[in-house]
Formats: sequence, C-alpha cells, structure tokens
Amino acid sequence: MNPHVLVTGGSGFLGQALCAALIAQGLRVTAMVRRPDATLPSGVARWVAPELPSLAVDAVQQLATINVVVHAAGRAHMLRDPADDPLAAFRQVNTDGTLALARAAAEAGVARFIFVSSIGVNGSQSIHQPFTADDHPQPDSPYALSKWEAEQALNQLQASTGMSVLCVRPPMIYGPAAPGNFALLTRLVAKGWPLPLGALNAPRSFVALDNVVDLLMHMVRHPNPPSGVYLVADGQVTTATQFIRAMAQGMGQNLSLLPVPATWLQMLMSLVGRGEQMRKMSVPLALDIQATVSRLGWTPPRTMAVAMKRAFSAIPTALPPQEF
Repeated sequence: MNPHVLVTGGSGFLGQALCAALIAQGLRVTAMVRRPDATLPSGVARWVAPELPSLAVDAVQQLATINVVVHAAGRAHMLRDPADDPLAAFRQVNTDGTLALARAAAEAGVARFIFVSSIGVNGSQSIHQPFTADDHPQPDSPYALSKWEAEQALNQLQASTGMSVLCVRPPMIYGPAAPGNFALLTRLVAKGWPLPLGALNAPRSFVALDNVVDLLMHMVRHPNPPSGVYLVADGQVTTATQFIRAMAQGMGQNLSLLPVPATWLQMLMSLVGRGEQMRKMSVPLALDIQATVSRLGWTPPRTMAVAMKRAFSAIPTALPPQEF
C-alpha cells in the first residue's frame, strides 16, 4: 500500500519538486505551507500552518492519516541576517518548530519522520578527508547549530516513542531556479564575461535537486530504512571551478575562467561584503556518501552534467520509477 506523505515546505524549492515526484508515482501527498495561496503541484492537498512552533491544537488529528513526514521546511541560512539574535531566530523554527511537529507526529502514530538537515552540522570544511555520517558534529554557524540541536531532539524523541527518524544532510542543492549562491552564479555565468574563478580547486561536493528528491522518495518508499544520519551528494567529488564550468556547459555558454588565487579573491570580495561567500567556495567541503549507498541500496541517478542541462532547460525530465 502506498503511504500518505506529509511534506513540509511544500511550496519551496525542494518541497515542490518532492511533492510533484511523489504525486507522479501515485502516492497521496499533503503539503504543509505557511500561506493559503502558496503554489503547489496538482493533486497535492494543502495544510496551512503559519508557524510550526505553535501548531494548531488539532495537529495530531490532522496527522492521523499520515504515514511518513518529510520535514523540508525551515529557516534558511542568510548572508545578511536581519534578526537581532540569529541563533534564537533559527532555533525557534529549525529546532523548536521541528520538535513540535515531530511530537505531534509521534502522538498521531506516524511511523517515519525524515528530517532535511544540513552538512553544516558536520562543519564548514572537510580539512583532512571527506565528511562521513559518523563524524563528530562541529556546527559553526547559528543555522547549522539549530539543525544539530533539532537532530539531537529527534533522536531523543525516537528513543522515547519508537517513531523512526532519518536525518538527511545535503550540501548546496542546485537545480532549476535554485536560490542562494546558485542563483548568484547563474546570473554571473549568463553574462558570458570572463570570471576570476579558475583557481577554486579545493575538493567540493554538491547535490542536484533530482538526486535529493530521489533519495527522499527512496526513504519514503523503502519498507524499513534504518534510522540515523544520511549524507547525500552527487556521485562525484568535484571543485567549485569545475562546478562553474559545468554550469556554463549546461547553459550553452563559452566561459573563460581566470586562475586568480582564492586568497586574493576573498580579500577583494570582502571589500564588497561577499568575503564569506567566497570563502565557502574556496575551502574543501567533500562528502563520502558510501554509507548512504550501502545502507539503502541507493545511488544518485543524475550526473552533474545531466543535472546542469536539466537546471537550465525549460523541459523537465522524469525520474525513473522506484523498485524494491
């Protein structure tokens, strides 16, 4: 029997793609959104919940028919955070809100809770070797800390209730209309100007939207996925320079990248308030996903080259159906 899936953040970049993919495979899907006018894929039921930390009193009743929750909503990392206390703001949504939803789900008898966390829980750079799911967490930003605290709270809830919890830690997700740094790079590459980004050679992992969606669908459909932490990334470790070249190829651009040293770039970009963004592109952040592959019998279905073509194509391509 196909499960009934609740996807939080259903109108967001990841949530919309996941809802559409689940509906395409014949599953019953409800999306939790903040606004009644939020755009959702056809066939997705709507649950309006403006604030997660203060869910309505009937939340348990609304969750009664749900088998699996995919919690993709959250307060995202922002370069210039307007909050007076960023950590408190992140905790309110990413920690307290997550736990409020998970408690209601456990009380309602939901069998599986899939939490979209962040590789930032592992740390901001993989200095000696790629990150693994077994690494000691070293979150060094308010955003990453709020995600780590949510993971710990979920683990405690699992121990006391028996609801299965799976925590997924992705790096930067790219795809059609992706926000953040991908959107910024898209605008720069589209201009066709020479860019001083040809020497960003630290090992980096990225993950295509299709690959994250495929993993989450696999977790939803799997008869009994082991609880725990899962890292997700594309099948190959690359560099920021190679990633930008792949973007250009996906856009059909002939791009010239000048090999300006990363330390020079960071100093220059600091003058215009972009130093932290440049630092993140220049440090190593590689993921080892072999534990995810072996525990779930899953492999990323898209290569970066194919995913980039999809990201800049007006015609989406369907993912293959899942079999177990």
